[in-house]
Order: sequence, then structure tokens, then C-alpha cells
Amino acid sequence: MSYLASLLVEPASYAWAALLVRWAVALSLLPYGLKKMREPQGAAKFPRVLFFSSQAGYRAAMLVETLVSLCLLAGFLVRPAALAGIVNMGVATKVSMQPGFISPALPFFLMLIAIFIIGPGAFSLDAWLW
Repeated sequence: MSYLASLLVEPASYAWAALLVRWAVALSLLPYGLKKMREPQGAAKFPRVLFFSSQAGYRAAMLVETLVSLCLLAGFLVRPAALAGIVNMGVATKVSMQPGFISPALPFFLMLIAIFIIGPGAFSLDAWLW
């Protein structure tokens, strides 16, 4: 669907809600990725997950958190970015889960699932390009 057609078909409230959710998640997640870039020594405390060393997992998390945030802010490749974020935050949720189903990564995990479902919305590069 073209950008102009999507503006005519989608209710404005949906487009604004998609934009707000994308930006809220991106602006909340970006500081975590940037912190990992500034503090590479944090890899020493990072848990080993699956077959990844703590160093590789730290770099992967840094890359995903930063790139996903930038893609969500721009509205570019939103669903693939959200999928990468879902995998990253799913692992983070599993690793950091505490009794009572409490994890600092859980809200990101759930919101990225919501973004994957609703898509980029009309106010995005995806809507303009495709």
C-alpha cells in the first residue's frame, strides 16, 4: 500500500499510536545499547547464553539494542528489527527472570511483540518506501 493510500485508509489515531509506541520503546531501549558501547568492560559480567561467550553475547546485545532503536525511531524495517529485538529481549527476560515473574527486560519484550503485530504505521519510512 502506498504512503498516501495508507494515510487515507488507516485512522489517524492508529498511525499516531504506532508512532508513539515505536518511539517510546526506541527511546527507552537506546540508552542500554549506547551504555554497552561506552562500557565494553561490562562484558565480563554478562552471562553466557547458549553457545555464545559472554563477550559475543554482550556485543550482540549492544548491536541489537542500538540498531533496533534506530530502526524503530526511523520506522525503517520495523518488523525485522522488532523480531531481532524480540529474540534479544526474550533471552534477556529468561536470563534475568526473578521470582514473581519479574524481569527488567519483560516490558521491552512485550512491547516489541506489539510493534511486530501492529507494524510500522503510516508515519514511517517503511510506509513511505513500500
